[in-house]
Amino acid sequence: MKLSINHVDDICYFTLVGDIDSLSAGLIKEKIQSQVEAHCYKLIIDLTQVKFMDSAGLGVLVSGLKVCNKNGGDLVLVGLSENVRELFRITRLDTVFKLFPDRQSATDSFNLHKG
Repeated sequence: MKLSINHVDDICYFTLVGDIDSLSAGLIKEKIQSQVEAHCYKLIIDLTQVKFMDSAGLGVLVSGLKVCNKNGGDLVLVGLSENVRELFRITRLDTVFKLFPDRQSATDSFNLHKG
């Protein structure tokens, strides 16, 4: 799994490539934590290039969402593949996370709430 992070204004963009499983979940958790410690509470996680995710991956995202929300921010998801979208539907996490088809609509959701 590859992970890259970019910042634009007060939004932190994560791009994930590959499978998110128990082996890669620790790295994702560490990177989310480091962004939160740097006071970045608006996270956009791009899952366009993720075809598989297990419960460890879900757990890391839920933890990240909780800490962002606690600090007045949010963690939103972009570009879920059919397999990943089905996992979110089965676990009902599609009702917990804000899901967007692309980065622009996710970015717009943050910009609508500025002020």
